[in-house]
Amino acid sequence: IPATQVASDDVSEPILNQTFEDYRRRNILLVKLKGLLRCGHTEVEKFINSSKHLRVIDHSQIIDIVRYLLIRRVPPECIMENPWLLLQQQYILRGKFLSLHAMKPRELKDFVPLLRISPLSLGKIVRKYEVEHMRIPGRHRLYYLSDRLAVEPKIVAKYLSTHQFMFYINFSTLNEILSLMVRYNVAPMNILKDLWAFRYNPHSVEFRLDRARQAEVEKPMPWMVRCPAPILEKSLQIAVENRALLGSNDTTLEYLSERLGYDLETMKYITSKHPAVLRVRMTKVKEILDFLLLEAGFSAHDIAQVPRILCHSLETTQHRLTELKEYGC
Repeated sequence: IPATQVASDDVSEPILNQTFEDYRRRNILLVKLKGLLRCGHTEVEKFINSSKHLRVIDHSQIIDIVRYLLIRRVPPECIMENPWLLLQQQYILRGKFLSLHAMKPRELKDFVPLLRISPLSLGKIVRKYEVEHMRIPGRHRLYYLSDRLAVEPKIVAKYLSTHQFMFYINFSTLNEILSLMVRYNVAPMNILKDLWAFRYNPHSVEFRLDRARQAEVEKPMPWMVRCPAPILEKSLQIAVENRALLGSNDTTLEYLSERLGYDLETMKYITSKHPAVLRVRMTKVKEILDFLLLEAGFSAHDIAQVPRILCHSLETTQHRLTELKEYGC
């Protein structure tokens, strides 16, 4: 590409210790990708930098794979979302695309994340699909999950690609566990991010989720299904204690607003610089506030100036105050 055809905003900053030839070749690559993927220079540079492997493989290989994917009708945005595609060999991708088409996707982009799966494993998934697709709602487990959870198929595919057991567990079990999670208001993305819960017995899943409901847990999580019983009970106990401490307040923010005497907007601003404060267990927040306000003699204003103190343990706070007193502070 002649230098006169490269706009100033198409030129990236030189990298430390980069030779001029490498710098020139990299900019040519970025310009070509920008045209192929129909995106801006910043986006394509971020795309290349998203993988250390893409920064070292031959540039012609990158261009060839991108062109091949586009010929296969993979949308540019789909390529951008899955940079690992460029690390695959064309002859391997060719076989994988045959497998994807064999499962009759509504749109090819729905199944693109499954290209991460090895050819052998993908072939097994195709055979499983051929056996069961007539009796699966949506004609594919991926679409079944997508429809039930109201999540884009390509997002479901992303998580199934790393949890391939989801293609093989008994469908009635999958359906029963998913129905339980939906009934107990487990958030769709939380379900997808922790699919290991589907490896458990439905009765065990229901028992655990019911325990969470009895404890009035607002956002039950899949990990509650698979964690050891003592951890679950401890977590539920903390949830009950937190709710008791909050009283008429719905959130930690409202509790702090009430205890420190600030309006909600002001308290929101104070904690915005230290968001970790809002994730501290309520029993700990109350314990530290009681100590600082009632025993140590600090004012609400003092605490609002340094809200991060609520993240420290009571023992640490007490120890440091003792040290300060020893120094005459």
